[in-house]
Amino acid sequence: MNRLIATFRKDMTMSFRSFYIYIEVIMAVIIIGVLLFVVPENFQTESHVYMYANVEAEMQDMLIEMMNGQAAEGMVLEWTDSEQALYAALEADRSSSGVMISFENEKPVFEFVLQGYESQSVRNILEKAFLAESVQMVSGYQSSINLVILDETAEKLPDRINLLPVLLVLNSALIGLFIITSYIYIDKDEGTITAYSVTPAATWQYLLSKMGMMLFTGTLTGLLTVLAVAGSRVHILHFLIFMAACNIFGSALGLLVSSFFNSMTKSLGALYVVVIIMGLASVSYMMPAFSPLLIRLLPAYPMLYAFRQTLLSHPDLGYIYFWAAAFTAAGLILFVFANLRFSKTLTV
Repeated sequence: MNRLIATFRKDMTMSFRSFYIYIEVIMAVIIIGVLLFVVPENFQTESHVYMYANVEAEMQDMLIEMMNGQAAEGMVLEWTDSEQALYAALEADRSSSGVMISFENEKPVFEFVLQGYESQSVRNILEKAFLAESVQMVSGYQSSINLVILDETAEKLPDRINLLPVLLVLNSALIGLFIITSYIYIDKDEGTITAYSVTPAATWQYLLSKMGMMLFTGTLTGLLTVLAVAGSRVHILHFLIFMAACNIFGSALGLLVSSFFNSMTKSLGALYVVVIIMGLASVSYMMPAFSPLLIRLLPAYPMLYAFRQTLLSHPDLGYIYFWAAAFTAAGLILFVFANLRFSKTLTV
């Protein structure tokens, strides 16, 4: 144990003399800056639709009141007093669309005025939205839609904070994939490993020391990021425990991958493939409707949702600690295999 502690102290001292740890801290600062000063707290998804009703004044007031009350979520209706004013508004706002309403034989007629770049799917959505509005104008109409909310207690995070798990996984939880590999190859190039091999210390102590260094760096950058962006919203204890578990897994995975190569250049391709595959989980995280089984099986998938749980007012502790235990166990298994590999190849 004393030998392990001494090795860890040496590695921490060397890490502060190299630039890798500072790169990670700088990346954390950049992420904080982008989230706080570039990314809005909530993304605006409103679409502006300019309206003109070619009807009598009394009918126009009733139509405006009804249409505004039934407008789809995210759709802002702005009324103009003439067809020319509608065209002028569309010219000034090239991201908007227009609708002119008239009546023929007491039936509403909608004429859409588009910019020309809209896809067919966007046109279909616009058409169906106003088709639903026209149906409601029919005398005696009654809605048969029954809305059922499955989870009334579901909490929605602000968009800025909802991005945090993606950045935490890539920059802090899986930091060991690249950095731990870099330190090992630096030790090889400088002859440190050759000198270490003639000491009584075991290979696992050398590798565990490197993982401890990554655990410190990943926890530090992750904590800085989440406190700066989420503040008191984050549950610190749950976050630190889960971050440690993910970092152990990421560092052990990095060790195992790098054990199959004898230089940083040769290992980069494999490491990038691993990171890209892991990153696919963020697609399903941002678009939950797209979550095929292959993506749900990726380790990064539960990482994202467990980190999200630590940011909720009432987190699912069972989910957090189940995956914390799972990633810790997986990390230890990967570490055993990596140790077996490095016991044979570390000085090669």
